[in-house]
Amino acid sequence: MTTKSMKHTQGPFVVEGKNGMDDALFHIIPAGEGGTIASVWGDSKAGAKANAEFIVRACNSHEELLEAAKEIMESLMGSVDGRKLSTAREFQKLQVAIEKASC
Repeated sequence: MTTKSMKHTQGPFVVEGKNGMDDALFHIIPAGEGGTIASVWGDSKAGAKANAEFIVRACNSHEELLEAAKEIMESLMGSVDGRKLSTAREFQKLQVAIEKASC
């Protein structure tokens, strides 16, 4: 049995507040489109909005940060013998972060 991996909704994303019964509810939606992809509640309006904005910043910067990390990794891999990499631990941390961020 073959399982196809679904693609996630493409960004960028924005935070939208809904006026209504629950002021501490914000929706994350694709910019320029409708359709909520996530709803964020909180104990307070400020806290819920801050959490939603944090998620949007992380999602909107994910691809750019992943590409930068991959480029740095490639550069460091060619430089280990040249001692541009200060420790193997830093190299491993970057490698783990790239693996976690890759889909």
